[in-house]
Amino acid sequence: MLSVIGFNLADTLFIAQLGVEELAAISFTPAIIFSLSSLTIGLGIGLSVVISKVTGENMENERKKVCSYSILLSLIFSCLFAFLGAMTIEPVFSLLGASGAVLQHTKSYMLIWYLSMPLLVLPIVGNSAVRGIGNAQFPAMLMLFSSLLNLALDPILIFGLGSVFEGMGIAGAAWASVIARLISTLIAVYYLYYRMNLLTFSIPPLQQIWSVWRRVLKIALPVGTTRVLTPLSMGVVTMIIAQHGNAAVAAFGVGSRIESVSMIFITGLSVIIGPFIGQNLSHRLFVRVQTAINYSIRFSVIWGVLNALFFVLFASLLSALFSDDPQVIAYSAFYLYVVPISLIGLACQIIASSCCNPLGEPYTALKLGVIRMWVFCIPIVLAADYLNGFHGIIIGLLIANILSGVVAVVMLKRAENKVLSREAQDNGKTVSIN
Repeated sequence: MLSVIGFNLADTLFIAQLGVEELAAISFTPAIIFSLSSLTIGLGIGLSVVISKVTGENMENERKKVCSYSILLSLIFSCLFAFLGAMTIEPVFSLLGASGAVLQHTKSYMLIWYLSMPLLVLPIVGNSAVRGIGNAQFPAMLMLFSSLLNLALDPILIFGLGSVFEGMGIAGAAWASVIARLISTLIAVYYLYYRMNLLTFSIPPLQQIWSVWRRVLKIALPVGTTRVLTPLSMGVVTMIIAQHGNAAVAAFGVGSRIESVSMIFITGLSVIIGPFIGQNLSHRLFVRVQTAINYSIRFSVIWGVLNALFFVLFASLLSALFSDDPQVIAYSAFYLYVVPISLIGLACQIIASSCCNPLGEPYTALKLGVIRMWVFCIPIVLAADYLNGFHGIIIGLLIANILSGVVAVVMLKRAENKVLSREAQDNGKTVSIN
């Protein structure tokens, strides 16, 4: 997800220079891009949790099967959604509120994005396998390389090189992502096969494949469903904001993209906390599990306070980097003044969901996502829009994030106490539950 966020921020930064219509067009895409990316990350988390529990010196072949068959599943998934997405661009984005020239710009970008979806999926799932066996360095370096390559290619393909090469506009941003992801995919496959010995190209019985898929999907389905609820709720919010014009949509896109980048530490923590808890649970190291959960929540709170202070100081400056339209700057600055205050709650909800999965409570994580979307976010935003338009919507997001964070921490502690008490009793030991 970090790579996806980096790509989208770079695209937004350069596309914003094309005009408000182009910026509005790219601002309609996060709901779909992050929804499909979240489903992919669900598969990755399922793989990382399963492979983290395949321990021992004689389990190399089992790890290889888990990784290879999971990647096969992810490729099937990505090809299916790429086809369906490409066939439904116009009705889906029209439903979100795009129309006229904005819709045409959106189609130009998303058609290329959909067709390159397998190149997005394979590195994400492959990196999850590497993280699951305890190597977090390579995935981080590959994501950084991919994002920097996209950043370098974006201005060339969007604006061109003078008389040498004519820029492709918004479509150029999509092609820059394709090239960066293609190179990252080739590197990931090489590393998985030659360095980590985690890939096999033999054709196994279907029963073996299904056995791995069932174990991965048991975690991936609730995780993916949970993670997709946040971008889906943002899609609904985008539909509501679209009623206030292109400048409002563009500003919401700028604010949410900057917010996403500010969440990279929380996103990174949410990715690694699952394998860490899974590994320690498999070794019955209950105190380490407890400590990891407690420190993760504390980090989320401390990070949230510092993050909010940063945006209070630099909201206007950051907004002006993305657009010279006064209304877009005013709207996006207001977003950055208000919403980051509530990201403590959103961070706690993300971490709580990620902790519930390796604890064997994936449906608790799913409940958290449903509560945030249907109990808090959408009803509050609808009411706030009625009361105070765009500014009310932003304040509604603040309230929804804070409430969902409080509920998430309470439900996480209940799940933690239940699981660790049961594990301790099964092991014939007692464990301190905070």
